[in-house]
Order: sequence, then C-alpha cells, then structure tokens
Amino acid sequence: MPNTRKSEGHRRPNRPVKKKFNYNPEKMENEKDFVSTSAKKMKDTSYDDIEIDIGRNNVILDFLTVFTFLSQCLKCKECDSDVRFTRTCERGLGFRLVIKCMCKKENCVSSSPLINTAYEINRRLMFVMQMLGLGLHSINIFCSLMELSAGFANNTYYTFLDNLLNAARSTFIQCKAVAEEKEQNMKAGNTETHLKAEGRLANFHHVPPLSESVQTAIRPVYEALSNDDLLQRCTGGNTQNDNESFNACVWKQAPKHLHCGVQTIEISAYIAAGIFNEGYSSVLKTMSTLGINIGPNSRHLAEKIDSKRMEAAEANMSEFAKKARIEKLFMQVQQNRMFEEEEGIMYGAGIAD
Repeated sequence: MPNTRKSEGHRRPNRPVKKKFNYNPEKMENEKDFVSTSAKKMKDTSYDDIEIDIGRNNVILDFLTVFTFLSQCLKCKECDSDVRFTRTCERGLGFRLVIKCMCKKENCVSSSPLINTAYEINRRLMFVMQMLGLGLHSINIFCSLMELSAGFANNTYYTFLDNLLNAARSTFIQCKAVAEEKEQNMKAGNTETHLKAEGRLANFHHVPPLSESVQTAIRPVYEALSNDDLLQRCTGGNTQNDNESFNACVWKQAPKHLHCGVQTIEISAYIAAGIFNEGYSSVLKTMSTLGINIGPNSRHLAEKIDSKRMEAAEANMSEFAKKARIEKLFMQVQQNRMFEEEEGIMYGAGIAD
C-alpha cells in the first residue's frame, strides 16, 4: 500500500506559506511601545511650553451677602468711616468693584483681568461653552438662571467667535501634524500649504467623485432610499457611531442635531484637529492665544483627559477587549433578529413601496 503521507520538508510550490502568530502574554504585557494610534500620536505631547498661572482661581459668590458683611467689618484708613461696595461697568460676568467712604474717595478694581478692554472671565465662559457645543442662547440662559448677569449681546458674542477662529487657526498651523504634512507635500512636489484640514469653505471646490454614467446608474437607488415615507421612520435617531475619530471630536462641539453656521463649524474643525493630533494641550494653547490665563486646574484637567484617552485606546487594543467586542456584536445581531421576527422589519430598502 503506497504511503500517502507527504514527506517532511516538501510542499507544493504554488501553495502559500501560512503565517503563524505566536501569542506570548508575557511579551505583550512587557511591551513598552504604544500600540494604539492615539497613544503614538500623543506620546510626544508636552505641556512645558504652556505658561501656567499658579494663583489663577475663580469662585462664585453672592455679592450682597459677602460685601454687606465686609462693609460691617471694614473702615476707611483715612476718615475712619464705614465703607460701601458697589458695582459699575458691568459687562457679562465682569464688573468694576467700587469702594466708597465718607471722604468721597473711590477705589476701583476689576473683578477679572482685562484683555485689552474685554474681561477675561467673559472670554473664558464663551470658550468653555463652545467646547461643550453650546451657543449664545445657552450662555444667556445659564447666566440668567444662575443670576450672574443678563447675558451677552449678539455683537459681543460674534466678535469673540472671530477672535476664537483666528486663535484656533493659529494653534492648528503650529500643530506637529501640520508641519509633517507640509514636509510631505514639499517632498512630493505639491503645494506646501495645501493641507487636508485647512482652507475656507468659500474657496473649496469639490471634484465630482463619480462619472456621469455611474451617477445615472445609481440615481434611482438614491431616490428610493431618500423617499420621504422611508426617511420619516428615521426621525429622532442618530445613525453614526460615536467612536474616537475626527468627526466625533467635531460633533462634540457642533452637535449634529443642532444647526451651526459656517464660522462655528470652522472653529470646531480647527479645535478638533488639534485635540485629535496633540490632545488637550492644543486647547490650552488656543486659550493662551486668546489671552486667557491658564490655571493649575485647567492643566490638571487636560493631562487627566489625555491620560484616560491613552489608557482607553491601549485597553481597546488588547486581546480580551477584541473578544468582548466580538461577543457583544454577536449578541446585538441575535437580539435584532429576534426583534425582526416578533415585530417585523421597521426600516429597509423598498419597504415603503
């Protein structure tokens, strides 16, 4: 009987060699290099070039309660009379505190540092609200319900947006990723300043990605999927995955369910590009460019967010996390099949025909 077993060391010449993956847990755990893309991008991020004001700290207090108590405890050094505290030049959250006494001598101090003629606290508030994806209407509601002030006028807010756009663009241009892309453009013989995430909307020309024949062929499918009866079933639902991507960074500042102007989208895109490439240090740089003092709490928050992002990205690359995601996806598919059997398909191509 002939020996049908293949002799060792021989194989068919046209058969590809299978690549073996040898998993060594100890080697993986002792690996010091970053695995995730986020960690690799942010490993060189430094906060050393950001000036930190150690004494910077803001508090909210009840003006009447605090300064009424102080007026009962303090006296003027010159006329030995009681002092009174009043406010003037109120703009947003900022004001000038006036100290009066019997000798008719007035001493004034600003409640917040000035950036040219603007109160720094106002810029800080509007910048933070922009980072949270909130606009002028939300700012005015917050200020009014908190009894902080009556809010801000339209021209004040849009002047701030102009300043923020310039600051965000300046921070983006100084980004390490931009410098690398300029270098690649120069090596490839392309325009050095032609960046993927730079440029104003009015100057952008989108090249048609499909030929006319392809567009004619797929137009009926597009019109069927954009039928009003079919789209009515999707109202109120969000169809995008909230994962760690550039789009997700933009949506946090310009939510998809709210209408935003071109300027707001540009600001969000510049800030999101900085966060995506260099972490929250780019946010502190933008604040510094606006003239906002960076305190220890701001730096601690930025470092904490970057650290958690890197830890989460590294954890998602582990074998256990991959298996858990596959099992979770399998369970979701099984659950959706069960719902389809019980309730029927609620959404699908051609269902409204």
